[in-house]
Parts: sequence; structure tokens; C-alpha cells
Amino acid sequence: YAYWGAALQNLNQYDKAVEKLERALEIHPKNTNVFRTLIDALFQLKRYGEAWEAVKQAREIQVVIPKSTLKRLEEVFPAPTG
Repeated sequence: YAYWGAALQNLNQYDKAVEKLERALEIHPKNTNVFRTLIDALFQLKRYGEAWEAVKQAREIQVVIPKSTLKRLEEVFPAPTG
């Protein structure tokens, strides 16, 4: 599912990519690459709140999200407080 989701993202099929990437996280919940790709797909869909939820989920299980990903998201939609 991870590779399938990444391939769909590369084809700009972000909605379908999100579905596959979320499934990939059910199977491998600590996959850093899946989180990064999911957050990027949500960003492309302008689903910023959901992207921050994915960041929060990743942080709760000590998955590190690249600073560049966080910065880009922060620039268009500041992190929710609380």
C-alpha cells in the first residue's frame, strides 16, 4: 500500500493516494516515509488540518517528520494550538 500510495501521489491522484497511505499506516504504523508522503498528499489537497493531525499522530509514536515538511505546512496553515 505504501508504494501504491506513493505512485498515486506522483501521478497527482492525491485523494486515492491518501486512501492507500492510510491503509499502509494501519499495517506499518511507524513508517516515516508513509507519514511524510501522506502529509504531502494532504497538503496538496489543501486538507491542512488533517495534515497536522497526521503530524500529531506521528509525533505521538516518535516518528520524526522532516523540518522542511513542517515548515511548508506551517507557512500556509499554522499548527493548531492545544
